Amino acid sequence: MKLLFVFESLQTNGATKSLIALLNAVCKDYDISLFLFKRDKVAERELSKDITLLDEDAFYASLVEQMKTCVGTALRSGNFKLAWFRFRVFLERMFRRPFAQWNKLNTIKGVYDIAIGYSDGFVSEVVCNKVEAARKILWLHINPMLDSLPDKSLKAMQIIDGVVGVSKDCVENLERLVGEDKLPRLFVVHNIVDEKELKRLAAYEKVSLPGDGYKILTVGRLTKEKGHIRIPTILKKLMDKGICADWSIVGAGLATVKGAVIAKAQELGVDDHIHFLGAKENPCPYFAAADCYAQTSFAEGWCMTISEALALGVPVVCNDLPVFHEQVIDGVNGFCTKDEDSFANAIASILKSETKLLMDSDSPCHTHRVVQEFNEVVASYL
Repeated sequence: MKLLFVFESLQTNGATKSLIALLNAVCKDYDISLFLFKRDKVAERELSKDITLLDEDAFYASLVEQMKTCVGTALRSGNFKLAWFRFRVFLERMFRRPFAQWNKLNTIKGVYDIAIGYSDGFVSEVVCNKVEAARKILWLHINPMLDSLPDKSLKAMQIIDGVVGVSKDCVENLERLVGEDKLPRLFVVHNIVDEKELKRLAAYEKVSLPGDGYKILTVGRLTKEKGHIRIPTILKKLMDKGICADWSIVGAGLATVKGAVIAKAQELGVDDHIHFLGAKENPCPYFAAADCYAQTSFAEGWCMTISEALALGVPVVCNDLPVFHEQVIDGVNGFCTKDEDSFANAIASILKSETKLLMDSDSPCHTHRVVQEFNEVVASYL
């Protein structure tokens, strides 16, 4: 069975981690090729040698590069067609026009039994238009009712052979948004975490989280939907309970989000206890150093950092989202909370050891369960 996966680039995020873990877990069972818009030799070292990496195409690569950088490099090398292509794409994006440069993009090399677009957005269109395959499947990583899913992706999902959501919540919300009768076959394949690899990475180095109090950790890009703005209020409520805690945030992102969190922390007088550590190539040792992992997100398709925390034995407190109930067993390996008061109470219960939590040994993200889910998707098209 020949499978093709299409993905933009192996940048550090949850989807990339999940893709690498999934490919490594199933590559012995299938003939797998991976087409990346932009190659990255360092990140590719994590992939099994059983996976065929297709050659980079400059026109696809330009789509994930900064316009000025790409156009400048193309002009200096005399590649005027590429420079004009990337500039026109920039104009289309700026004026929210449909992509009209299909004749400039080559068909991806090879003929496949199943082609899989593993990210939301333009990859969906590429799989529909620039891949030769008997069957085509698209991956859904976000909750389409809470996050903005491009119209082009929604249209692609209605003409494709199948859609895989990373959670039941993703799939159910897609049905509500589009209508079950307008969609193809739907599947759930949870994002995978490699428990052994996580534990190896956690032991790679020993780190200490800043501060003298209990250590709370949040990992994720600084964007509004991640809910970092709630952290100062929750921390203030903890300190009002007499609990000395320090909250570390690992991740890069929007300066405006960081600024808003700092301003709120200063207003509440807890700014000395919130620490921005920036992006980390290997955040696993930071999980190991934490007493509690907190996820304040307002919206998620599937939260890889929760899966990672649980795999490393760190209790979790999160917002009360339906998808989190697929990951966290409330009161068993963590807590799902409805507001800042209950969030602070749950963290306090963990830090003061008032609640004995048990880490789930067979969560949906464990390797053997995800591989089984994936195999069922492939088998359904045999």
